[in-house]
Amino acid sequence: MKKKCIVMVLICCLLHFVTALASDMIIVVNNANDISMVYVECGNYNMEFTIVEQNEIKQMYDTLMNMPIDQSMPKADYFKTNQYTSYSPWDRRNFYTVRVEICKNMQGKEFIVEKEFTVSADKIYNDDWVFTSGSSDIGKENEFYKYIDEKAKTKQKYLFDLEKSDMYQNHVFVENEKLHYQWGKPYFNKYNQLMVPFKELKTALQKPSSTYNIKTQMVTIGKNEPVALYGEIIDDVIYVPVRTFAEMCKYHTYWDNELKIVLLTKNENIELWNRRNIYPPQSRIVTEEYTLNLSETMSYEKSEFENDTIYFYDYKTGIKVGEITKYIDLDDRFNFKQEYEEKKLGSITDHFLDLIGIQLYGSKDLQMMSGDSNYADFEIWVGSTKEDFNMVYYFFVNGKNIYVISFDEMLIDGVEQEKIVSTFEYR
Repeated sequence: MKKKCIVMVLICCLLHFVTALASDMIIVVNNANDISMVYVECGNYNMEFTIVEQNEIKQMYDTLMNMPIDQSMPKADYFKTNQYTSYSPWDRRNFYTVRVEICKNMQGKEFIVEKEFTVSADKIYNDDWVFTSGSSDIGKENEFYKYIDEKAKTKQKYLFDLEKSDMYQNHVFVENEKLHYQWGKPYFNKYNQLMVPFKELKTALQKPSSTYNIKTQMVTIGKNEPVALYGEIIDDVIYVPVRTFAEMCKYHTYWDNELKIVLLTKNENIELWNRRNIYPPQSRIVTEEYTLNLSETMSYEKSEFENDTIYFYDYKTGIKVGEITKYIDLDDRFNFKQEYEEKKLGSITDHFLDLIGIQLYGSKDLQMMSGDSNYADFEIWVGSTKEDFNMVYYFFVNGKNIYVISFDEMLIDGVEQEKIVSTFEYR
């Protein structure tokens, strides 16, 4: 028994040494006091922030030093071994680029050395090494990623400083100022409306003379006609639905589903670093040419760079799971109707893959299926290949217009794909 204890102590000491050594290889610093500033850039959002408070720097440093490292290896060896089975951090979850400024003192003179590395849910990269720890599964990320991700939520998310105590409490901010209540606090009613004390809300929205008639449930703003508002009274406090009343007062309402915060503002171009979580999911895509329904847990956004591309993403995590893109086939040499009548599925597949810019070399280990569509002249499904990182493609043909719905099989299963694809309808 004594021998087992000794062995366990030796193993723990060895693991601590390996972790400390790996952490030192990441930033090469022996003391948190040597770090003057930490600069963090979020890869999936247009957002950056700095950590300059010494207590925050120490928390970050301690989290990194105490985080167990499951495995480390030279970066070149890692990508050589995992070129088909692992992705870069930006392919999966949020990732952060962390730049640490370290004060060095040589011959009585101080100068700054910068060390940069990338943090994902399950890995930490620098120029030379890859350190694996944690998992890409929700809730199982490595501890350093959790720390940086949580810190990001309190840094420059809005145009004002957001304290951690402000999060997850259904707090209401009006033009960057938080509402404080003499009595009561916000809550959700049975209709899923966020109810807020009327007295403080009307003052914050610069409508102090507004009145609410308890019997008729009508609100009167200034000299305007009474409008139905349907408030509620709890412990003698009048509550009204915040969105309804804010819109009556000509304010825009932004609900942050991630941090449970409401922002009321007259600014139409509010700068939020995670816009996709500000709005409720919008799962029905309607364009001038087609309609498509996503699942209730998904939403979408149009590409800023490609007019004919719409991205699908998981509403909760913000991870992109697929997209739909319109292509126009301008190759007059390709006679689709003839190829289809002659059942040349292989040449059709090659042509479509080439149209979207996919070149397959060597063995074409493709799974293919085709048939008539209820809403298009023709549809074809092309399964995953090693060369194309587990992507699947659904092609819908309408004359020269080709609509391509693609998914990452690692993120969305075939059943869910079929549900979405089956709703495609050319208008």
